[in-house]
Amino acid sequence: MTALILGFFGFVWLGRGQADASAGLRIALAVGGVLALLVAVAGGVQAFRSPASDSTLHDRRAWRRYGLIVGVEFALAGAGAAALAAGLADWVPPSTVTGLGAGVLLTLFAATALAGVEVGASGKGAGRR
Repeated sequence: MTALILGFFGFVWLGRGQADASAGLRIALAVGGVLALLVAVAGGVQAFRSPASDSTLHDRRAWRRYGLIVGVEFALAGAGAAALAAGLADWVPPSTVTGLGAGVLLTLFAATALAGVEVGASGKGAGRR
């Protein structure tokens, strides 16, 4: 489900990034969007074939980790908004910055989830499930 959700939102953000991007960057964002959509579809297929008992939602530690990640995301989003407001928006359209940044990161995390890699779960780095 993680790959499905993150891949879908990676697709959405990469599409958003195309709004004011240059022609060359627009092509790269479109290719990234297609890759994100493919990851989302693969994640959906895998999620619907897996039993519900394997869900991460049954693990309390996963919920705590999720809350921490969401908190960090909001802090980074605030820092990014401050950076854009401080003058970066003068030479790079905000939709390009947010679309590219969020889209690429969401797609990478979706692909990582699809591959079955747990990031930071053991405190010793990434490992296979």
